Amino acid sequence: LYGVLLGLADWLGREEKVFEDMTWRDGLIVGIAQALAIIPGTSRSGVTMTAARALGYKRVEAARFSFLLSIPAVAGAGVLIVPEIFEAGSELALRALIAGVLTFIAAFATMAFLMNFLKRASMLVFVLYRVAMGVALLYFF
Repeated sequence: LYGVLLGLADWLGREEKVFEDMTWRDGLIVGIAQALAIIPGTSRSGVTMTAARALGYKRVEAARFSFLLSIPAVAGAGVLIVPEIFEAGSELALRALIAGVLTFIAAFATMAFLMNFLKRASMLVFVLYRVAMGVALLYFF
């Protein structure tokens, strides 16, 4: 379902708005869409990019806003787990810190790749992936 919605939003959405055009209304709509990520199988970044594309934001701008929205969610999750890491001991805390730094580097590189990719291509590859994964999971379960 979400793959089809992303495809429709990408194919039918205008490519006229940029991040600086974001209004309170648009931000609220994309934020509400982000809340759908609590539903299992929902991609937080996918649903926020779908909402932004449906509102007429350019692909790169939709991805940019989606990535910016991830900062509070990821930072909040990190803050919640910090006490547990330190309770487990200093060796685990060091491993968690190293893993966190490596994850940040990988996420940053992935975002840079995706932003560059979306300058030249549509979201079709993500639509096909989501639909194929959905069909496979429905078949499996």
